[in-house]
Amino acid sequence: MSERLREVLVVGASIAGVRAVQALRRQGYEGTLRLVGDEDVPAYRRPELSKRFLAGDLSVDQIALATPADLDCDVLLNARATRLEVADQRVWIGDAGADPRPYRFDGLVIATGAHARRLRVPPMAGVHVLRTHQDAELLRAELATSPRVVVVGGGLIGCEVAATCRSLGLAVTIVEPTGALMSGAIGREVGARITELQSGHGVDVCVNCGVTELRGGNRVESVVTSGGREIAADVVVVGIGSEPNTSWLAGSGLPPATGVLCAPNLAVVGARRAVGAGDVVAWKSSGSARPVRMEHWENAVRQAETAAHTLLLGESAPGFDGTGGLFWSHQFDATLHVLGDPRAADEVRFLEDDPGRQRAVACYARDGRVMAFALLNSADWLGSAGRLVRQRAAMPLHGTGEPLRR
Repeated sequence: MSERLREVLVVGASIAGVRAVQALRRQGYEGTLRLVGDEDVPAYRRPELSKRFLAGDLSVDQIALATPADLDCDVLLNARATRLEVADQRVWIGDAGADPRPYRFDGLVIATGAHARRLRVPPMAGVHVLRTHQDAELLRAELATSPRVVVVGGGLIGCEVAATCRSLGLAVTIVEPTGALMSGAIGREVGARITELQSGHGVDVCVNCGVTELRGGNRVESVVTSGGREIAADVVVVGIGSEPNTSWLAGSGLPPATGVLCAPNLAVVGARRAVGAGDVVAWKSSGSARPVRMEHWENAVRQAETAAHTLLLGESAPGFDGTGGLFWSHQFDATLHVLGDPRAADEVRFLEDDPGRQRAVACYARDGRVMAFALLNSADWLGSAGRLVRQRAAMPLHGTGEPLRR
């Protein structure tokens, strides 16, 4: 396929799009390459937004992934894709407020990511989401006034925002509908350790609590929970997940899915010479009955590599290997690493558990086979845990032996 590719269009200029551009060049593509991004700055390290960037320790330039000059391609910023025409192989793009115009392609990488879900409440000042550098800058400006902060949703972003705000000396409450923080990603057992971590640093954690109402006039004044508690709030940060950026694909003829439906090798189902990468992808994993979306940094990097390979090789390209993936979170003085694919129904066994040192090693198994690890302040386990996940090894009985650790 590579000899027929003359113009490749990469739509989405965050980590998946940037890494796809770099992978295409590294794998030998020499034709025209155009990267399209809808933000006003070059790609940046989005995970920093909830941590050091929000705290004011870093500028947007300091978290840049790559400047346009670093990439061997044409870069369009402030440019939004509005329509895909599959049959004619064209994407319509509006550049900096101009009317959309068509860009032809021989190869297409869809890497448009996702956007933050919002609460269904009337608009009012003081209510924030956190997905872009502009979101973080608006929130950071409000934190300078020492507000009372309520974080709605105790997932990864919510916990990191809460930790950053509390480290700034602010009064912080997390409202989480399940029984433990981050339980959707790491289960209740390990989520309980994160709950203890946040509580131990002075965060008011309200679990098993939904949000029924935000009260206030032009500006939020309080949050009302499903248990009837009213929590005073000057700032509310909503961290209730994300939705893939697929509105521009309406009418394209691609099959309906929560995301862009892709084959195991990340070829877009229903389109020729098109691949997907990153948070927008609904991937047909061989290990799952349904297409899955994996919204993590390393997943985007690895998918970009596979997507480039598939675009250049066509159907003969191997499938994406989603095993052994990794995401991490820094909260206060603790670091959590999660490898593999933990699920709520998995058997969880703690191979190490030392609450006094805020250290834990949890192994997740399905049918007796290792599927994932969660490592709290246990980075020395990364090598052996990753190996056990990739091998789908039998669940270890304990973690005290040096052969297992090394």
